[in-house]
Amino acid sequence: MRIPGPARSASNSVGVLLILLLTVLLTAQIFDPALQLFDRDAGRAEYSFKQFMALRLRAGELPLWFPWTAAGTSMLGEMTPALFHPATLLYLFLPFELAFKLNHVLPLPLAGLGALLLARKLGAASWQAALAGVVYAGSGYLASMSASNVHYALGAAALPLAVHGLLRFLERPSALRLLWAGFALALPLLGGEPQSALLAGYGGVVAAVSLHGLRSLRLVALWGAAGLLLCGPSLLPGLAQLRRSARHEGISAFERQTFRATPVRLLGLALPWAFDDAPERTFPDGPLPAFREYFAGPTGSAFVTSFALSLPALLLAAFARGRKALLLGLLALFFAIGSLGTGLENALPGLSLFRFPEKLLGPLTLLLALLAGLGAEEAFDTPRTAGRLALASFGAAALLLAVRMLLLLRAEPFVNALQEHGTTHSAGAAQALLASLAASCLAQACFAAALGFIAGARWLRPLPLAPLLAAVLCTGAAVLASRDLFFLGPLELLHGPFVIADELRAKAGPSPGRWRIDSDPDKAMEVPELDRRTGYAVWTSQVLAPQFNALAQVESVALYASLTDADYLDAWHASPGAMTSLFGVRFLMRSPWALTDAEARDNSFVRTAFGFWVREVPPQPRAFLVGCARDLPKPQQLLRLASPEFDPHREALGAALPRCVPGPAGTVALQRSSPERLEAKVTAAREALLVFADHYDPGWRATVDGKSAKVIEADLTALAVELPPGSHEVQLHFWPLGLTAGLCSALATILGLLAFEIFSRGRPGLRERRGVPNVGG
Repeated sequence: MRIPGPARSASNSVGVLLILLLTVLLTAQIFDPALQLFDRDAGRAEYSFKQFMALRLRAGELPLWFPWTAAGTSMLGEMTPALFHPATLLYLFLPFELAFKLNHVLPLPLAGLGALLLARKLGAASWQAALAGVVYAGSGYLASMSASNVHYALGAAALPLAVHGLLRFLERPSALRLLWAGFALALPLLGGEPQSALLAGYGGVVAAVSLHGLRSLRLVALWGAAGLLLCGPSLLPGLAQLRRSARHEGISAFERQTFRATPVRLLGLALPWAFDDAPERTFPDGPLPAFREYFAGPTGSAFVTSFALSLPALLLAAFARGRKALLLGLLALFFAIGSLGTGLENALPGLSLFRFPEKLLGPLTLLLALLAGLGAEEAFDTPRTAGRLALASFGAAALLLAVRMLLLLRAEPFVNALQEHGTTHSAGAAQALLASLAASCLAQACFAAALGFIAGARWLRPLPLAPLLAAVLCTGAAVLASRDLFFLGPLELLHGPFVIADELRAKAGPSPGRWRIDSDPDKAMEVPELDRRTGYAVWTSQVLAPQFNALAQVESVALYASLTDADYLDAWHASPGAMTSLFGVRFLMRSPWALTDAEARDNSFVRTAFGFWVREVPPQPRAFLVGCARDLPKPQQLLRLASPEFDPHREALGAALPRCVPGPAGTVALQRSSPERLEAKVTAAREALLVFADHYDPGWRATVDGKSAKVIEADLTALAVELPPGSHEVQLHFWPLGLTAGLCSALATILGLLAFEIFSRGRPGLRERRGVPNVGG
C-alpha cells in the first residue's frame, strides 16, 4: 500500500529511530566499563593501533610510524588503522575505552541509514526502506565485522551511502552534491577497506547506467575522480606499500580455499546459529565445535563469524518484482557464487587483490536487504500480494517446524550420518549441530509465522502500518540472531599484567628503543577455565603475539599486517640468524610444543610462564657502522644472507663502498625523539655505511650535516645511510611516500568544489552554459 505524502515524511524519522533502536539493542551490553571487545583483530590489531593513535593525537602528534611490530611499520601503509577516517576524532575527544567501543558500534547505524537511503532511491517507500535498513544493519555480517574487524564493517557500512550519493548527484548535479558523493565513495578506503570502495565504484556504474542511461557515465567519472582525490591521504601511501608486498600478485589458491564460504553454509542466511563460527560452543568428546567439524576451510575457522539475515527478510526479498529487482537478484547471485571461492573475483578488475572470498557476503547481504525493502513494497501493496505472502510465510513456518520435528524424532540416524561425514567423526559435533539446527528452525518458524499474521491482516483489511510492523519484526529477528556476536572479555585481557613481558623486563630492562622479541605462537593452548574464544585471546596476549606485544610495551620483529613487505619476509626466511642480530632481537620465543626438551637444551632455550620456551640473545646496538658493503641483485643478496659467515655488523648488502674493510668503522650515539625521527652522532674512521636496526620504508628521509642524503635499503630490510670519514650528525625523518600528494589532492578537491559552488551560485547562468541544471537553492 502506497503511503500518502505526509505519512511518508513522518515515517522517515520512524525508520531512523528504528535503526537507532536496533543499534542500542544489539550493542547495549558492550558498554559495561569492566569489559571490552577483543575478538580476532579487535584485540589482536585494532586495540593496539587505536591506543597508539589516541596517545599520539592527544599529544599533538601525527602517528605515522608504528614502532612495536615488524621492527617498525608505516601506519598509513598498513591502511587498516584508518588514521584519516572521521571516526578517529572519537579518540581525540573521548576516553579511549569508550571511543574504541563507539568506533565499533558506528558501522551499524551508518549501514542502516545508507541502506534506507539507497532503498528510497530505488523506489521503496519510507517504511519499506526502513525495513531494508534494519535488515542490513542487523545482519550477521555487519555485526560480526563490527565486533571483530571494524575496518571491514566501516567499508560495508559506507558502500550504500556511496551509491546513494552518486544517484543523488545524478538527479541534480552540483558541486556540493559531488563533494558529498565523492566523500562517501572515499569513506571505505579512509576506513581501511579498499575492497568496499572498489565495489561501491562498480555498484555506482551499474546503478547509474540502469537508472540514468549511458549518458550518465560522464558524471560517474567525475564522482570516481572526486572519490579517489579525497581518499588520497590513505590511498597513495597504501599503493606505495602494495607495490612492496606480495598482494599485488592477487589472491593465491590457498587463500581462496582457506577464506571461502562452503555452499551449505549459505543456509546460514536464513538459519543462524547452526552455521555460525562460535568456538565457545563446545561439545564433550572433541576438540572442535560443530562449525569447524562440517563447514570450515583448511584453517578450521571462518573469516566471517555469521551472516544471518533471518527468514522474514528472505521471504520479503522473494516478492521483489521488476527490472530493478531482477538486476539486484543477478548481482546477489554473482556475489553468492563468488563467496564460495570459485574465482569469480577475476571477472572484475582489481577484485583479485583481496584475499577473503567470504567477504563478498557483505555486498550480497546489502543486495538482499534492498530486495527485502522492494519486496515489502510489492507484498503489502494489494490484498492479493499480501495473501500470497501470508501463505508463503505460514508454509515456511510449517516446513521448518516439520524439519525440526524430523530432526528430533530421527536424532540418532541424523547424528550417526553427520558423525560419519565429519572431519573428526565426533558424535559431540553432530549433536551440537543437531541442537543448533533445531533451535534455529524453531526461532525462524516463529518469525515466519509472525510475518504471516501481518500479511494476513493486510489481506483481510487495509493496514497502512503493515510495512512498519514487518520492519519491527525484522528488527527483533536481527537482535535475536546477531546480539551474541559482540564477544566481550575483561579489561585485564588487554591491559595485563603480562607475565612473560614482566619476566623479560626483569632480565633486560625496558624494551622500547633497546631490544625486541621474536615470538612464534603457532597455535593456542587450552585454558580450561575459559571458553575457547576468550582462552585463545588470553593465550595470544600473554605470549606477546603481535600486536599484543604493543600493549605490553615490548617491541617485536614479528609481522601481522594486511600489506606485508615481501623483502622483509624473504630475508627472514633466508637467514633468521642474521636478521635476529641485525634488528637487535634479545629474546627468541617458541611455543611449548615447538621444541622437545632435548632440542631446547641443545639450543639454549629455557622454560618460562605458560611453558613457553625462551632463549636470551646477547644485546645488539640499534645503529652501527659497517665498513664493507656490496650492491648485489636481490637473488644474490638472499644467497649471501643465507651464508653461514654473513654478519650484518661486519658487512652490508644493498650499497657499494669503494673499499671493503670488515671490522669496526667508528662510533655511533643514537637518539630517538619520536617514532618518526632518528638522530645519530657519528664518528666514522673511514667511508662507511650507517645502518639503523629499523625496518626500511621508502618514506624515510635523511640528512647528513643538514644536507639531504639517500636512504638505502640494507640487507633487503633495514635503513642505512652512506657516510664519508669524519664526524657527522645524521637525522632520519619518516613521512609516508605519497602522503603529501594525497593531502594536497584532498584539500584541492574540497576547496575547488566549494569555490565552484559559491561562484556558480552567484552566477546562475554558468550552470546552464556548462550543462549543469541550476539547483535553485
